[in-house]
Amino acid sequence: MIHDQKGLTLIEVLASLAIISVIGLLLWNVLFQGISYSKKAASQTSLQQEANQISMKLTRIHQTNPSYEIVNNGCQLEVYNTQTDDKQLITAFSDEKTCYTADIDESSDHSKQLELTLYLKDAPQDKFTLLTVLYKLKGSSDHEN
Repeated sequence: MIHDQKGLTLIEVLASLAIISVIGLLLWNVLFQGISYSKKAASQTSLQQEANQISMKLTRIHQTNPSYEIVNNGCQLEVYNTQTDDKQLITAFSDEKTCYTADIDESSDHSKQLELTLYLKDAPQDKFTLLTVLYKLKGSSDHEN
């Protein structure tokens, strides 16, 4: 006698479910890992762009001010004109989500090495450090903005 069996056995259903579950978990893990890397890359790019903007502004200050001082004040940077007895604030760099620190090597009047570090307050492990040189040509402090 020939039995015509159509359908799936319980073992076939369980094996299919197990395979689909493993594939689903792998895809889920890859998806969330990709999202995590994407967020980290976006925050790094944002910090890098902000560091470049601050570096450009500090270069301009360095080129146009004969005497200035960069002060780390908590999570913000303050730049003071020290040409007179009473220091005057030139500009301040601050943001509610970002911390800034600067370390400047005062080795020369015409060029100074700057290490600018930015990091997110809620994720301090996401930080960006920019090493650059602030420069000015001799006599450029006499020029206006």
